[in-house]
This record gives sequence, structure tokens and C-alpha cells, in this order.
Amino acid sequence: MPAGQTGQLAFEFGGVQKSRHVASLAESRRVSYAAGSGREPRPDLTGRQLVVGAAIIRDGRLLAARRVEPPELAGGWELPGGKVEPGEDDHTALVREIAEELRVHIQPGARIGGDWLPGDTYVLHVYLARLAVGAQPLPAEQHDAIQWVGLADFDAVAWLPGDVEPARTALRAAT
Repeated sequence: MPAGQTGQLAFEFGGVQKSRHVASLAESRRVSYAAGSGREPRPDLTGRQLVVGAAIIRDGRLLAARRVEPPELAGGWELPGGKVEPGEDDHTALVREIAEELRVHIQPGARIGGDWLPGDTYVLHVYLARLAVGAQPLPAEQHDAIQWVGLADFDAVAWLPGDVEPARTALRAAT
């Protein structure tokens, strides 16, 4: 569906089709906190770019995508996603990014973890996501390959350090 258009897309939930109207350079740290609890202060996120990642799960396996750019990330595997643009919410950005990067439509679901901090520049929000029924992701733009990994073969790909913990956490939550 071209950008800016809306329509009906079918998504599969546990084998049942439903329709829906569709309008990491360093070690990652997950920062979770209970608002007002005083136990873990919220980190200062000032100046960080918000990025979103899709934990796309199919048949108990997680989709990983291999980066081709920038040079310092080339060859590393990650959760697909990207920057949240001004005026976008997380879900809107995730749907847009996945359409650009994998040429498929998704339905974002529950957020996994709190604020993941891959280095000093970004704050990452990760969401479980489902592919539209019949969708076949293809690497495009910033990726040259995709691979489905499970818990048993999770380390078969060379994950970017900032994606290891969020990806493993998402896979465990979904299986």
C-alpha cells in the first residue's frame, strides 16, 4: 500500500485471521522503572533519538535482519526498525519503517521491556509485531539478508551488541 493511503489488512493471530484498519553501537541496557516508586530513577534521555524495533515472531522464531550500512554496523544482525520522526508515535513509525525496510505490513503489539539504551545516542523501544497474512519479508534499503532464529539457534547470527538483550527478551516473551 503506498504511503499515505489507508485500507484493510488481514493479520493472523494464533491461526485466526482478523482484519485491521491501517492508517546499536554499544552494549544495550534495559532501563525499567516503576513510576513514582523511587526505586529506580528514570535515566536522563535528553538528546537521545527515539528508535523503534520490531520483534516479528512467526512459528516461534524471530526475524533478524543483517545491516549493510553504516560501515561500522555492516554485517551485524538486528531487530528491524528505525527512527521515530517528529509527529509520529511509536506504532506509526514502526509500521512505516518495516514497510520501508522489509516491504511488508505489520501490526505492532505489546512493548517489550522499558527503555533499551544501545550506546549513548539512542533510546530503543521494542514491540512484538505480527506480519500481515501472506506477507513475505524481503530485505531492502539498509539490509541485505533476513533470517528466522529461535532460542536454540539464537547465536547463529552475529547480533549487534545493542540488539542482543532486547531480541532475546522478545523471543522469550513470545514463545
